[in-house]
Amino acid sequence: MKATERQKQICDAIKSQVEFWKTSNDIDSPTHYCDNAQAVEQLELPAEDTEDLTNFMDNLLNFVRTFK
Repeated sequence: MKATERQKQICDAIKSQVEFWKTSNDIDSPTHYCDNAQAVEQLELPAEDTEDLTNFMDNLLNFVRTFK
């Protein structure tokens, strides 16, 4: 089964944030957490899903940051 339009939007939001981290001049900036939250809010998901996706993206960012 192909991805739905909603799934594609979520993937695009994740992809966009990851690309932003990749090109950032300060991967450790706390601003990235705010950016993650804003990107997820624009998707207009139910509150629980918004929190879950924001936490996922923050955890992914933290994982990436562990590699020096």
